[in-house]
Amino acid sequence: MRGDGGMVLAPPSSGYCWHHIVPIAPAPPWLLELVVEKKPHAPTLALSFPPTINAERLTAALYSIPPDTSRQVWFQVLAALHRIGGDALFWLAEDWSRGGAKFDKEELVRQWRSIQAGHYNFNAGTIFHYSEIYKNV
Repeated sequence: MRGDGGMVLAPPSSGYCWHHIVPIAPAPPWLLELVVEKKPHAPTLALSFPPTINAERLTAALYSIPPDTSRQVWFQVLAALHRIGGDALFWLAEDWSRGGAKFDKEELVRQWRSIQAGHYNFNAGTIFHYSEIYKNV
């Protein structure tokens, strides 16, 4: 650790050595708060889905569809997620899309915005339909 204007010395720096070797003390909580990266909290499935949708069943169906599928299927799945939960399900669309080798966050955001502006009729049935297709592949 280095203070303002200080320098760091550590063995084997010439002319310096440890006088007392003691275990490193645990970091105090206030320091950990400053340095530990906080992961964004993903909304729970129950809060993101309307009450008429079985969140676990739909999520299982979604993840059975490979995100590196055709662009058309990928877009339809995004549009279905948007229709089901709007922007509250963007995190799920991103998490699913990240599983593919072709993942591009900028493209995902661009397509999500185009879905917001358009009127697409894809819904939960779209996701279940493609899930069935990919089960048999």
